Amino acid sequence: MLAMLAMVALSPSAAAADAPSVGAAAVHAAMDAEDGWTRVLQRDGVTVSRKAIPGLDVDAFKGTKTLDPDVDAALMFSIICDVSAHKRLSPGLVESSLVEGGPVDLTYYQVMGSPPLLPVAPRYWLITADMEYDVGGEAGHKRRRWSSLPLDQLPEVHARIQAEYAGAVPLPFTHGVWELDPEPDGTTTVRYYQVSHPGGRIPESLAAGLSSRALPNTIERFEDAARRP
Repeated sequence: MLAMLAMVALSPSAAAADAPSVGAAAVHAAMDAEDGWTRVLQRDGVTVSRKAIPGLDVDAFKGTKTLDPDVDAALMFSIICDVSAHKRLSPGLVESSLVEGGPVDLTYYQVMGSPPLLPVAPRYWLITADMEYDVGGEAGHKRRRWSSLPLDQLPEVHARIQAEYAGAVPLPFTHGVWELDPEPDGTTTVRYYQVSHPGGRIPESLAAGLSSRALPNTIERFEDAARRP
């Protein structure tokens, strides 16, 4: 998603798209379903797959990888759940701030700054996320889901962001999942799903290509942050 945002400069005056009518639960159910995924890329140990989600005008992407042996899976998940850590691990992200939350659910917002020398407004999103541990009774199986809040919720947070970041535009929607799943052979599989609309008039084929190429980089950055000495 982050790579796509820079391409909004192709149409700097375009407004964000309307939010879709399909709800977060339906989007996550579609991403969870194993059918419909088509492999589109293999890079740096990451298999990237693509899937159309009913009711959305952009496709979802999934990256799957066996974690490198020197990566601490528990530490990686804790970093994934640390809202403040995302700023240092996501190029272009200028703010990642908690609104409220506890051990298993969070509400937060993130702001993507304008790319240097490109006439594009900052983008931002308000997120609700929940964390699951020992998913399905499997020890060590961890999952973090997120979805953007409807644009009419938390108006005071929208106002605060727009006051600080002139011209900032909210994403119409973003949904995703991080999942760390221990395997019988002692390895851990990481799965990263996401479907997002950056707003603006970006050709779907261009946006999809950027998403598929950026996804392995995202997994790699979080892996690197959790490597054992």
